[in-house]
Order: sequence, then structure tokens, then C-alpha cells
Amino acid sequence: MKTILAIHEIRKEFFNTPLENYILTFDDGLYSQYYYWPLIKKIKTKKTFFIATNLIGNGPKREQFSGEHREFPSCYDALQSWKDTGSRSNYMRLSELKEMINDGAVIGGHSHNHIKNYEGSLVQQIDDIRNDIETMINWFKIHLNFIPDDYAYPHYEDYIFLKILLKDYGFNKLYGRERIEIEKEENIFPFL
Repeated sequence: MKTILAIHEIRKEFFNTPLENYILTFDDGLYSQYYYWPLIKKIKTKKTFFIATNLIGNGPKREQFSGEHREFPSCYDALQSWKDTGSRSNYMRLSELKEMINDGAVIGGHSHNHIKNYEGSLVQQIDDIRNDIETMINWFKIHLNFIPDDYAYPHYEDYIFLKILLKDYGFNKLYGRERIEIEKEENIFPFL
């Protein structure tokens, strides 16, 4: 079985590595993933893009790779910018996501609000988890006319109640800490 990689930021160097030897998962729905989609789709391996639905913006499609390698904000900077300003500029737009789906991209869930820690009483935490899942599912139904089968835990946090509820809502394949964060794995990609 192939090793599963978790990718956030895309770098020029990735395309000089044997990515076809891995299962590729992309988290958060960052604009950089859409930008590099023309190169990513050519990699002959299973690929799944996990999106946090509240981060997906609106507007016309933006530029994609046509020979110019660009640098983008890190996933942490993108998320902090969204928290501070509400800006979704570092994330895909719905029009871009739909283009990728029409072009064969597999999309999975990654929450609605990309919550790292659930707080409050156990009952409150379960209610918050349920609300986040239901909001994400409704977003998929309204905007993409499907509910994904796969889900990747935000921040790799696989709370037991999150896992139970996701199964109850029909998510068949859950991705967590078994994925290797490509940005941190120096043994696989020594140039990082």
C-alpha cells in the first residue's frame, strides 16, 4: 500500500519528486492548489482535496499555472488572515473548485469552520461537532450537489465523538495522523 501524504503548501520542488509513488491528499482548499492543478492532475496517483467549506470564497476563476512558479502564503498564514480579516483570498473560490471537479478532482470534507479545539461541556462539544458537520454537509448539497465519502480531520485531531458522528453521517473513509505532512517530512523530501 502506498504511503499517504498530506499537502498544504505547494512548492516548485514537489514536481521534481516521485509523487506518483504516494497517495496525495491536499488540505484546506488553498488557492495554490487550484493554481497548480494543471500540474497536479498529471501526477498518476490517487489524489483527494479536503476542503473546509467556510473557507471557500466566491468570485470568478483566477489564474492557473502556465509556466510561472509562484509562492503563496503558508496554510497557517492563510488561516490567520481569514480569522483576522475574514478574507478568503488565499482559498479556492467555488468557481475554481467546480472547475477542478469537472476536470476529475476528488473532493472530501475537512469541516466547515476548521475548528482546532472544541470547548465547553461534553454536551456542548458534541453539539458543536454535530453543527459543524451538518453545516458542511448542507454546503456540499447546496453548492456541489453531492456529499463526499471521505473526510480529513482538521489539524489531524480525531476526537472520538467527531469520529463517531462522521460515521453516523455516512463518511466512509476518515483521514488523520496516518498521513505524513509533506512540509515536515525531511526523510522523504530532503530539499524542504
